[in-house]
Amino acid sequence: MIAINTLMLLASTLITTPLAAMKARDGDPTAFTETCSGLRLMWPGEANTVLEGNCSQTGTGAKPCTYVFLDSCYAVDDRGQITPRMWGGGFINKCNDCELTDGSSCLSCNCTNKEGKWAIARTDLTQTVRNDDGYLWCLDVKGNTCPQ
Repeated sequence: MIAINTLMLLASTLITTPLAAMKARDGDPTAFTETCSGLRLMWPGEANTVLEGNCSQTGTGAKPCTYVFLDSCYAVDDRGQITPRMWGGGFINKCNDCELTDGSSCLSCNCTNKEGKWAIARTDLTQTVRNDDGYLWCLDVKGNTCPQ
């Protein structure tokens, strides 16, 4: 009986650890919308799947421009829904006309499902995006400094 309980606890820990660890490490998961300004979606092409913004650095007050490729932390499932997935790939090829809504925390895109039908898909970026000392991060992917 102890072995079964131990296995169940281990399985539960493995399933919940990535998200729990991310939230514990990052603190308030909505902080990026409060500590970053000028949030916008950029290229490539019509997809607009690069999130860019000016985010506060701890203790300095500086707000450097950084960006992160959302294709590195999101995928589109068979139903055409946007889902968090490390190095998900294909997001950029399955969605277009992406925009930020609801105070820059909701990503809304026109995405295709496995049957090739297009529909609006939405996801809450506060579940995956964070500001870490002036850099946008998405899951474990660190953003880059904007070109001058």
